[in-house]
Amino acid sequence: MAPAWRELGDAYAADDAILIGEVDCTSELGKQNCRLRGVQAYPTLKFLQAGDSELQEYDESEHSFEALDAFTKENVGPACIAS
Repeated sequence: MAPAWRELGDAYAADDAILIGEVDCTSELGKQNCRLRGVQAYPTLKFLQAGDSELQEYDESEHSFEALDAFTKENVGPACIAS
């Protein structure tokens, strides 16, 4: 899944409204962050929609770039869109 995740990050690198990132849960800082966020298994994908305060789980079974990109386009974006 790592190659698909990196491709997704590259695809949205220039997008100011969407940030794709990762946390290394084996590093000291990462361990603290993962405990705080409830990460218990790897890989765990979570997203935060603008305006929300709680992380949401990506619970789809498909982890290809195409599936991740489709999910991102449908579910992740700015809190509001000017009309």
